[in-house]
Amino acid sequence: MKNLVKLILFFSLLLYSQIIGQTTHRFFVNKINLPIDNRGSLASANVPHPDPFINGAGGKFDESVFLFRSGFFLSGYANGQFFSNTVSEGSEDYQPGKVGSNPEDTLNIIYVVKKDDTPFSSSWQKWKEAVLLGADFYDGNGDGVYNPIDRNYNGTWDLNEDMPPLLGDEIAWCVYNDGVPVNQRLYNVSPIGINIQQTLFAKNNSDLENIIFIKYKIENTGTVDDVLDSVFFSPWDDTDIGDATDDLSGSDTTLNSIFTYNLGEDGQYGINPPAFYTTIIQGPICSTDETNDTALIKNGVLLSEQKIPGYKNAGLFSFAGYGKNSPGQSFPDNLQYVKNYIMGNDGYGNALNPCDTLWGKVFGNVDCNTVNPVNWFSGDPVERIGWLDNIPLDDRKFASTGPFKLEKSKPIEIILALVVGRGSDELNSITIAKENVQKAIEEYQSNFSSMTYNPPAPTNPITNYVLHQNYPNPFNPTTTIRYELPQDGIVSIEVYDMLGQKIRTQLNEFKKADRYELEFNGDNLSSGVYLYSIRVNDFIETKKMVLIK
Repeated sequence: MKNLVKLILFFSLLLYSQIIGQTTHRFFVNKINLPIDNRGSLASANVPHPDPFINGAGGKFDESVFLFRSGFFLSGYANGQFFSNTVSEGSEDYQPGKVGSNPEDTLNIIYVVKKDDTPFSSSWQKWKEAVLLGADFYDGNGDGVYNPIDRNYNGTWDLNEDMPPLLGDEIAWCVYNDGVPVNQRLYNVSPIGINIQQTLFAKNNSDLENIIFIKYKIENTGTVDDVLDSVFFSPWDDTDIGDATDDLSGSDTTLNSIFTYNLGEDGQYGINPPAFYTTIIQGPICSTDETNDTALIKNGVLLSEQKIPGYKNAGLFSFAGYGKNSPGQSFPDNLQYVKNYIMGNDGYGNALNPCDTLWGKVFGNVDCNTVNPVNWFSGDPVERIGWLDNIPLDDRKFASTGPFKLEKSKPIEIILALVVGRGSDELNSITIAKENVQKAIEEYQSNFSSMTYNPPAPTNPITNYVLHQNYPNPFNPTTTIRYELPQDGIVSIEVYDMLGQKIRTQLNEFKKADRYELEFNGDNLSSGVYLYSIRVNDFIETKKMVLIK
């Protein structure tokens, strides 16, 4: 009876969310369960579900929460003045939709497409609304317009047909902007005019185990300044691996990652708590001093990739893991704190001293004076070497990538990977997580080749040569002629009058095996009965059509 009540409640809430416009979604991949909303916050959304483990806020892995909340800071200079906006700890400077739109507009939802959705079905059609808001799509016929239709009527998708930019098993897309009113913003800084398109995508198999990719497409609309300078994108999270009070953090500059792991056994996860990495897979495009550098923008095999010579993708610039209940170790509730954390300093602007055990400890005969203090706790906990966090507490993490310029109407695309690993104990979990990070990097380097959409088999395969009856018939003055080719060949379609005189050669060219249609225009012909004939390989067929004016 209790389960029935929960199911009724769940479906009632689901129906209600569809009526008012979807603002939350629950993203599953392997063992990761990540609720999201359409304002840029990850893990904080309370998405209804009949399963009590799945229900509620917080990103969950296996049997417990591993991520309490995640978001970002975007900071830089507009007209010479430093600004910062954020989706982070109880602060929402972003609202649904594009700059200038109504946040309550029913278009401003999370759009979801799954690999198992039938081609050209409702989710593919719904994507038209996402395209209106700026979303990408695969333009199969190259006309610049998103129109997902089965052009050859074979019941599946083909390369010459439009489709959403589906990568892996599921994508979830939304757009939001920094238009929250000044009196409701964290730093009382006016909106800059930022649109952010956010796309989550993942593949549910062991090759990309427990990895969620997040693409941020960040646009300066020019509301305040045509060029935002010295911009930094700062991934932020409040990771709680089970019991939050025994967490440790670190950075891995070789993998452009920050990570959280446990000190020994965890009260909720037991003897083998997972480790969690946030990895900069594709950093923002920025200038470089190296003439041979080339920046990359990868969007999947179907949408190809861009190469931009003379630029580079920025990596991990700094990492400040705060929350140690020490001076300068608190939430950045003012702009100066943000500036300091971006530079890898504490909140007061002081560079950390790796030789001071208050800020961790340096192991493995490494000279603490040689450790770069900008990326906190950059050692290797598994090998127990380098600068390691030694104060287990409920940490927050503030990383940064940049600097870059954000020019009007020239979006910057950043891709992160959220990666979980769980091994035989807390240190082995780090090893497993790093292996998963490497898989994420390799998948990106291949332009997400293993995540390329593979359509289902045709439900209406071509087995014979067919010339269909034209439609409409009778017609005035245009009609459509369809034909099917099971083999490649030179196709000739000719039109005759009833005396057998050729009126027009409508087509004479090589065609690959497929279904086709063409338009016949009889505007300069008189009313009457006409014949149209197809010749291809050894196949010949003729049909009648009637023009009535």
